[in-house]
Amino acid sequence: MRTKVFFVYNSFKFAYARRSFLLAFKNKGHLLTIIAPEDAYRQKLEAHGFRCLKLKKSNKSRILAAAQYFTSFFVLFKRERPRLVCLFTVQPNIFGSLACMALGIPVVNNLSGLGSIYLKGGLWEKLLLTIYRLVFAKSQRVFCQNPDDLKLLAHEGVAPLAIIELLPGSGINCEDYQLRNLPEPKNGKIIFLLLARIIRDKGILNYFEAAKLIKKRFPNIKFLLGGSIDANNPSSLQWQDLQRLISEGNVDYLGEVQNKKEVIDSCHCAVLPSFREGTPRFLLEAMAMGRPILTSNVPGCNYLVENDTNGFLFEANNTASLVNSLTRFCELDYQVVEEMGLNSRRIIENNFDEKLVVGAYHRQIERISSAK
Repeated sequence: MRTKVFFVYNSFKFAYARRSFLLAFKNKGHLLTIIAPEDAYRQKLEAHGFRCLKLKKSNKSRILAAAQYFTSFFVLFKRERPRLVCLFTVQPNIFGSLACMALGIPVVNNLSGLGSIYLKGGLWEKLLLTIYRLVFAKSQRVFCQNPDDLKLLAHEGVAPLAIIELLPGSGINCEDYQLRNLPEPKNGKIIFLLLARIIRDKGILNYFEAAKLIKKRFPNIKFLLGGSIDANNPSSLQWQDLQRLISEGNVDYLGEVQNKKEVIDSCHCAVLPSFREGTPRFLLEAMAMGRPILTSNVPGCNYLVENDTNGFLFEANNTASLVNSLTRFCELDYQVVEEMGLNSRRIIENNFDEKLVVGAYHRQIERISSAK
């Protein structure tokens, strides 16, 4: 049965990175529409045959912007009348859910992390959970991307346990992200890579600090950083701050990376010092390509490392702990690094294949389309 389904993201860029997932539903014959605020990736998705509709998003005061964002959802959904709306990331989950509740449209939520507001703690944390408790009340399904977020939602009563389901992150297309050999470490030159938005909550400052310390002992080590500044995020770095850090010469800044596979292929190890995640796609992609990982011992990251067999964990927002893990990796034999990379690939194939995520969404679409 062909079902009119909307997939709503915070950007077309975010959707484009998950186009193989979206293509699975288009190929099934569903009437798929991708919705997000306007950006350059809309045309790229349309070139792949996707129908895209833009959301209006204001740069006015927060209250006015929130009102306009909700209104954009409400007007669009009322006009289009989809059979099911699938929402991703914080703001679409909140405002899109409210619009669906007002119009009686079934909704499936995907909690791809709790975001910077939750990390502030205190009243902000309680406020976010209260809002989620409201918007998830009528949800058909709430997908979580890591076990810790699922436990939190259940423990805090944010959503009924019967509708919460764990997904393996956003999943990885293992045919698209194939295993690649590690580059030969010439003259002891190991290349570390971090791909992330340039915000403090990703541990960007810790990465720069650790690189400075590591290069004093291992001068041939290379640190790469790719990603763009997210000016709308409260923990974003300012461009002048990033320039100052780059000028120290310890980290090579790649800007916004378009050719992620090529960049990952050039490195020996993926690093993510994040403070909390849903399940970081960068690490999934790197693991699928056979790269060991170094990441924070926090929800969304720590369950990707299996007993040091494919990487090491360190404490979040702790430069000394990150330096220790980087040092351990630098001192490994090349054969051990290769084995860790193969273990990363095995973990992806066994637990994080995109087909698992596609199947979970297909079940929801079929259930909604068959209901009266």
